[in-house]
Amino acid sequence: PVRHGRFLNTTLAGSVANLRARGVTVGEVTVGVSKAQVARIRDPDGVQIEVMQMGADSLQRQAIEAWR
Repeated sequence: PVRHGRFLNTTLAGSVANLRARGVTVGEVTVGVSKAQVARIRDPDGVQIEVMQMGADSLQRQAIEAWR
């Protein structure tokens, strides 16, 4: 079974506002130790979905740039 999913985007604030305007309950945007911004949603089956923005200072973005 699926327990977790993630969507990446470049405008997290806009995505969160769009989802909330459509009645989706979205958690507050947080910044983790990796410095990526994340908002969390749970679907009706309990699957956790993350909407994430990897800024230039995030560890994920730095790794991607290092691989190029």
